[in-house]
Amino acid sequence: MGYKLHNRIEIWKKLLLDFGKRNRLINFLEGKRNNVKITAPSFDSLWEFIVVNEREIIFPYAKKIQVNDEGEDEYETIIKGDIETNRPIGDLQKTLKALRYKANTSIEEQGINTLYLTFGMLKWKERDDSSQVFSSPIILVPVKLLIESILSPYRLVLHDDEIVINPTLSHKLNNDFGIVMPEFDSAHDSPSEYLEKLFHKVENKGWNIEKCTHLTNLSFLKINMYKDLERNEEKLNSNIVIAALAGEQDPIQVSGELNNFDHDKLIRPIDTFQVVDADSSQQDAILLSKKGVSFVLQGPPGTGKSQTITNIISEAIADGKKVLFVSEKMAALQVVYNRLANVGLADFCLTLHSHKAKKKDILRDLANSINIDHIRVRDEALTQLDLLERKRNLLNKYQEELHTPTSGLNVSIYSVNGKLAKLENVPDVVFSISDVDTVTTDILNERIYLLNEFSKTIGKRSEDYSSNVWRNSSIKFLSNALRQEIDSNVAVAIPLIKALVEQHSLICSKLGIKLELSLNGIDNLVSILSFAGKSPSIPIEWIIGGNIDVLIDKARRYKEEVEQIVETTNELKSKFCDSFFDYDAVKHKENLCSLMLQLQTRIKGDNNWISQNISKINRELITITSEINSLFEEAESIALKLGIPTPNTIAQIALFYQSVQALADVHNVHPTQKWFNSDELVRIKSNIEVHKSLHSSALELKDSILSRFDKEILEWDFYPVLQRFRGEYTSFFRFLNGKYREDVKHLNSYLSKGEKLSYNDALEVLNMLKRISDNQASITANTQYYSENYGDYYSGVNTQWNVLSCDIDKFENSVHHLHTLTSRLQNLIVQGELPISDIMLFNAHYSTFDIESAFEQLRSMLKCDSDETDQWNEIKIYAQESSSLATAFISEFQDLINKRKTYCNYESAITDLDLLISLNTLNEDLVQQQDSIYSLYKDYYNGVETDWKKLINALEYAVELKNFVTRYNLPEPFVKDICGNNSFISYCYDEYQKISKQKDAVQKSITWFASLFNNGEEFYQYNILDLAARMSLCKNKKYLLEEWVDYCSNREKCNKAGLEEYLNKVEEFGVDSNYIVDSYLKRFYWLWLDAVLPNFPEVQNFRGRIQSQTINEFCERDKGQFKIAQARVRERVLSRIPDFNSINGARDEIAVLKKELNKQKRLMPLRKLFMAIPNLVTSLRPCFMMSPLSVSVFLEAQSYNFDLVIFDEASQVHTEDAIGAIMRGKQIIIVGDTKQLPPTSFFSTSLNDEDFDVDSDEAIEDNDAGAYESILDEAVSILPERSLRWHYRSRHEALIAFSNIKIYNAQLITFPSSTESAPDCGVEYVYVKDGVYDRGGKKNNIIEARKVADLVFDHFRKYPNRSLGVVTFSEAQQSAIDVAIRQKRLQNPCFDKYFIEEKEEPFFIKNLENVQGDERDTIIFSIGYAKDNKGVMYMNFGPLSREGGYRRLNVAITRAKYNVKLIGSIMPTDIDLDKVSSEGVKMLRSYIEFAQQGIAALEKELTFNNYLEFDSPFEEAVYDFLQNKGYHVVTQVGCSGFRIDMAVKHPTQSGKFAIGIECDGATYHSARTARERDRLRQTILEDMGWNIYRIWSTDWIKDPKSEEVKLIRAIERALGDSLTESDRNDDVVDENNKANTSIPVITIEEKIEPPKAQDAGYGFELYKRAYPLKRIDERGYIRKEYDIAWNIIFVEQPIHFEELCRRMAPVYGRQKATSIVRDNVRYIFRNHLQEKIIEDKDGFIRIKDFKDVKVRIPNPDDDYLRPMAYICNEELALAMKTIVQHSFGITPNDLFIVTAREFGFKRTRENIINSLQIVYRQMIENNVFSEVDGKVKIN
Repeated sequence: MGYKLHNRIEIWKKLLLDFGKRNRLINFLEGKRNNVKITAPSFDSLWEFIVVNEREIIFPYAKKIQVNDEGEDEYETIIKGDIETNRPIGDLQKTLKALRYKANTSIEEQGINTLYLTFGMLKWKERDDSSQVFSSPIILVPVKLLIESILSPYRLVLHDDEIVINPTLSHKLNNDFGIVMPEFDSAHDSPSEYLEKLFHKVENKGWNIEKCTHLTNLSFLKINMYKDLERNEEKLNSNIVIAALAGEQDPIQVSGELNNFDHDKLIRPIDTFQVVDADSSQQDAILLSKKGVSFVLQGPPGTGKSQTITNIISEAIADGKKVLFVSEKMAALQVVYNRLANVGLADFCLTLHSHKAKKKDILRDLANSINIDHIRVRDEALTQLDLLERKRNLLNKYQEELHTPTSGLNVSIYSVNGKLAKLENVPDVVFSISDVDTVTTDILNERIYLLNEFSKTIGKRSEDYSSNVWRNSSIKFLSNALRQEIDSNVAVAIPLIKALVEQHSLICSKLGIKLELSLNGIDNLVSILSFAGKSPSIPIEWIIGGNIDVLIDKARRYKEEVEQIVETTNELKSKFCDSFFDYDAVKHKENLCSLMLQLQTRIKGDNNWISQNISKINRELITITSEINSLFEEAESIALKLGIPTPNTIAQIALFYQSVQALADVHNVHPTQKWFNSDELVRIKSNIEVHKSLHSSALELKDSILSRFDKEILEWDFYPVLQRFRGEYTSFFRFLNGKYREDVKHLNSYLSKGEKLSYNDALEVLNMLKRISDNQASITANTQYYSENYGDYYSGVNTQWNVLSCDIDKFENSVHHLHTLTSRLQNLIVQGELPISDIMLFNAHYSTFDIESAFEQLRSMLKCDSDETDQWNEIKIYAQESSSLATAFISEFQDLINKRKTYCNYESAITDLDLLISLNTLNEDLVQQQDSIYSLYKDYYNGVETDWKKLINALEYAVELKNFVTRYNLPEPFVKDICGNNSFISYCYDEYQKISKQKDAVQKSITWFASLFNNGEEFYQYNILDLAARMSLCKNKKYLLEEWVDYCSNREKCNKAGLEEYLNKVEEFGVDSNYIVDSYLKRFYWLWLDAVLPNFPEVQNFRGRIQSQTINEFCERDKGQFKIAQARVRERVLSRIPDFNSINGARDEIAVLKKELNKQKRLMPLRKLFMAIPNLVTSLRPCFMMSPLSVSVFLEAQSYNFDLVIFDEASQVHTEDAIGAIMRGKQIIIVGDTKQLPPTSFFSTSLNDEDFDVDSDEAIEDNDAGAYESILDEAVSILPERSLRWHYRSRHEALIAFSNIKIYNAQLITFPSSTESAPDCGVEYVYVKDGVYDRGGKKNNIIEARKVADLVFDHFRKYPNRSLGVVTFSEAQQSAIDVAIRQKRLQNPCFDKYFIEEKEEPFFIKNLENVQGDERDTIIFSIGYAKDNKGVMYMNFGPLSREGGYRRLNVAITRAKYNVKLIGSIMPTDIDLDKVSSEGVKMLRSYIEFAQQGIAALEKELTFNNYLEFDSPFEEAVYDFLQNKGYHVVTQVGCSGFRIDMAVKHPTQSGKFAIGIECDGATYHSARTARERDRLRQTILEDMGWNIYRIWSTDWIKDPKSEEVKLIRAIERALGDSLTESDRNDDVVDENNKANTSIPVITIEEKIEPPKAQDAGYGFELYKRAYPLKRIDERGYIRKEYDIAWNIIFVEQPIHFEELCRRMAPVYGRQKATSIVRDNVRYIFRNHLQEKIIEDKDGFIRIKDFKDVKVRIPNPDDDYLRPMAYICNEELALAMKTIVQHSFGITPNDLFIVTAREFGFKRTRENIINSLQIVYRQMIENNVFSEVDGKVKIN
């Protein structure tokens, strides 16, 4: 822990403890109104009465009460009651009233019950020599005072809190004096006995104890907060928020992506669980809460803090989070609880406000949680959320598209709509604008400027431009030189034109053709003459008939064919000898291609590779096929001899080889027929050791006897002697028996050495003989059995058992490798008649020839799908056929290569054959076409010697001649002359030379003249004579050229700007110059819309009627989603509540709760209960609602870790009071308002109710600020902030306007009032002219108090359904008003119903310090302070004068929904601003002025003005329309950031707006969500009395006339329906709130039937063993040992090695896991399963990559029980984790017991517990588990 945090914690702890002299728990001083001493009944009787019997006590009271003129109560007819006190009746009533008020206030404001009945008083001194004696109460009995009505007696009843010993005194005595106060059990100990015990502990100090009883207010519970911090320093250290508060950590930041969050785009309705409405600022806060961010939520008055907290809680508990909602104020908790209750979530909230909770009530609530019916949200409800999202997206898309700047102009559609609305009456001109969507603002402004200039120019013209001879002139400036040039050129051109006309007419007549008399016509004549003069001699047939293009194409083709023949012949001669040209190319190509095609289907490789390698391939095919085939022939021979199937495939011959190899290994083994039976063989192998032992024992015994005796002893009949030794000779006196001596002597006679036997030796020898005899008898009896089993191996005691065992193993191993075992083969093996020489030869051949590689080589050459399993005979045939094809191809290909000069590959050979075939074809074709070619080209064709170029040129001339004929319509004689008349051709050439010169002379002048015009090329089409006439006019009218130049200059600029078409239309339709610009803009904007709207489909397809329908559907579904969310939250939370019918653990928290629920008495204290079931109680009730004190009292810090802690009304909470709750949360939300009340002790009892009235403001500041730093003030410096902005409370904007502007910098979104002024609405000032402040006496204003009382009763008469509250500046004025109202109540008892405390919003009288969090319809605010009776006005206003006083004023003036009545006996000018420095006092003066003058008092501070303002041209157009219709329209209505676009004032009802008109402009677009834009705003406005009409700009622009009619109709309807605001507030049913029948009503949820009681269980699998374990499977095949082992591991993994060996023992003929079994299993691991399995360090076996470990418990149908050592740690860990998951707060020891029982261990012995503890510790170390307060928790 850092030193900063350590120091800070110490400071907090000191602030929480109070051992000073002013603490009445230490120094109990009896004040005027702070206690009542009870004198009767006696000390013990009173205890018995109220504590033991829990009876209520009635205080003395009067039946009749009157209030005198001084406000004092006068009592008559006093009733004694149950007790006597030390106070007279009047004083008693006042004191009881004060005690009750303070007790109730402390509960409401801080969650502390402070009213106690004290029993006993300790009289003590701090030092022995001190004269000051302190009195400290000892036993504290919590009580409460009740009163039903003003005339009822006060009743004292026992409170639900626990009876305690004064904890502050106990701490003081222990710390300072080392005295530990005795424990006290109120259920069993009497107070007198306890005081006696205490006295014995303190009497040596000289202290005394007094038996007395007092009723008083005491507060000691903060000592729990102290202990909370003291015990949990580690938890404090780990909390990042607390670390930041202490300066140990940097302030917490929020991710930038969460700022300006687009909720509609990024959050779907299906992902939200908000149960009440939320605006965007509230959604910002909810978003941070969902993201796990700790932050400060600033909630100015009326902005929906409780609403936001409700949604935060619902989102959190839906997400499975545990929530702690903390507030000192009961009202704050209650309002959130009520909201949650209204949406059906109260069942998940646990309210513990201080010690208010009853144990039985809490248990009943928890029991109810268990029994709540589970539900399921229906799919139809979820579908509604999808439909909501779709509707929301449509609405958002429309407004987004409407207001998105786009195209080159970078303006929105809405902006353009506004411009069009202003241009509605401008003339329409239709023209096109190609670049409309790319035009920028600069370009458009340039066009507007140019059009303005153009409109000025056209007004100055002398005649119309269309008749100006200089029209289309390109001259920019008319100089003098140009004037001269015009005159000169026109004079020269006129005579030349006349001469040219004469020559043109002459030639046309001679040639018989007709051409127009223009410059173009003359050019055509020149072209004809030139072409005719160059004519060659061509056949006329080419022109008259036939297709010239076909002739040309054929000529070119014939030319190419001849050239190709020559080229191909030369190429082939270079490659082949001459004989090749006689070669049958077609036949040989077909042969080669056919063979190659067949080879390609059989042999791998491309054509060239095959042709190059075919010889090698063929050789290998023959060799490999032959070798393999020889092996198959040998195998067939052996198979016939063995009587087994002949192998036919490569795979089969491999198996065949294994079989004959095994036969080679076993040919020296001599088995019996029984060895071939696997069961018999297992039996034989298992019996060998037994039989070996028997035979060895017999041999050993015989050898042992013969080592001492002669062999004849074995033939001796010893048995009678043995019987006598066992019977007769057992006595000690046997040596006296002669028979005994005889028998011994006979036995000694067989000794080979001369020794003698004792009795014991003789008996031992006889017994050995008996064993030898028995063994031999057994062997003899079973000789046939041994022979049948062991065959030739058996030779009695001389049998070589090791050889037998070895040969059996060899036999068994060999038999395993036999793929088939026939009876014939079996007999051959038994009889030893195997053809071993053949077998050995085959094995040698097979081992030297790698058949598999050879076969693979064969497969690699051949294209076939065969593999080792295909028939060899088929493969052999296929290979032989392939070889035959290869041989044929080699012969054919070699024949071709022999005719070639050099070698080539296959592809080249085929190409050469194709060339030869092509050459032969060309030669044949040319010979056949020779006659037809001559007929086409006449003399131009000369066979191979033909000049093809000359021929083609002649044909091309013919083509051009035909074109001339068509173009100029030349006559047929003219054409014939050109084809063959040489004189005609010469004439044409000569005339061409003459007229060309004339034309050039004229054209020079005309070209110069044409260059003066933009359309000069048109002059060439003019009749030459007309052109000459125009040239003359231009020469004579040069003044028209000047006008044209000016026009063209402006027109050219416009044309360059893209305005040419428009100006053409302007000129065409004669548009007035005044409309030229506007008409262009109107058309431009319409075309702009057409261009951009396809990119904005929602606007393009917009229909107002459909939009309204969409909005209605959205609104209904948006409101409906909250009910769906409510059901979804319930569904989720209920799904997490444990099913008590299926819970398994009998030792967890559920068991604790069940036990408590079944108790009738001696219930567990709540703190202890909550410590015992922390996990369960938070599962049942995931939201705790508590005061900071109750958190420390009830919740053990280590047991309760909340995901989210919400602190409400945090501005009034000291930091040290909040830390205990904060440290219990991962995420913290501090909710409050830094502009509202700070923490204060201004009216605390420790200050003895002093009023702090002084003469100057400065003196107050020097004395005591009265305000302390709150957790909110500290949190804003280290946590990110979110602020709520929408103000909902005020039904008149004036109620919040002052605070919004003065305190919140106009940041709140408030809504304008539909009525500017109305009685009892908004803010008003009631001046009490004769009010006097009693400065020197009671410090109140009685006259003003009476005025307040009058207003209270007037209010209830006028507005009985409106709630009411009174706020004062001081407690003195609060009391004065209470007395005044009390007096009127006594006079008017019929009004008592308005003062009932149990109402939802009861009447209250509060001072500034405790009114925060309350709201009422009407607030009466009494200033109280005024001039004193001397007329002196002091500048002290109590708490308002302190630092932060303006915050107190802010709270007071923002409590009302409809009306604030400020009551004062001063005028604003009475507050001298020169004498005050307090912001609070200055603001009070401003507020009085505001109450008198209204919003005009704030005009200087408004961020807007009331002048005519428009949000856009569209609103201006609508405004102009309404003004023209005669309506009084006001724009931008409102005094905050939100304003109504415009409103129509009612013509007859003053101050009343008839209708509000909203467009879809900036205000509409500024809403962050569709909900705000399309529902919330309008709903709030309509609730405030507005009639709102929406204009859709898109519809207005498309059809303004219809929309205008609709608007007028709506205004007229509104004018007829208008009501006053007061009427509306009290008596109007909002039609918009009626159900929309277009949205079908659906059933949101359905009840889920609770599951039937199930047997206890955790879903563990039953242990499954691998079966069967027989060596022989059902098909008679011998199963391999490794297959059996693999099967066991596969089924039972992870399995311990020892357990696996035990399971494998029967396979080896064993009953248990012997060393032999272990060795064999290890052998299997090494040789067969090495790469497949793994063995861990604990000896558990599993298949590699196996991870799916499951818990397996004993199967009741199987008696198998795994020892604990054979259960792997993973399985144990998983079992424990599963049990913890299904339990609620199980202890480690109980976890071990439950786990052991699940694995079948009824008794938990030490070894079992130890094993589980080892696993448990590993899980703790691996952070899987942790322990919290002795409970196991999954991390």
